[in-house]
Amino acid sequence: MNRQNLRLADSISRRSFIGGSDARIIMGSDEAALIRLWREKRGEAEPEDLSGNLIRGAQPRLVRAQFRPAGP
Repeated sequence: MNRQNLRLADSISRRSFIGGSDARIIMGSDEAALIRLWREKRGEAEPEDLSGNLIRGAQPRLVRAQFRPAGP
């Protein structure tokens, strides 16, 4: 599958549910953002490209003690 098809499939998938970021917009007071989200979910507008906001090279640090299996 080429990049364009992957982007289209992702866009269609994202329109079918409400995620955490969407909930923040829905519960917030930014009317312009709410209208933009509504248009995105209806397929009338392209989602905002946030790829420039990524932090590259950062890896989450895990605390090993929290993930040890419980046992004798």
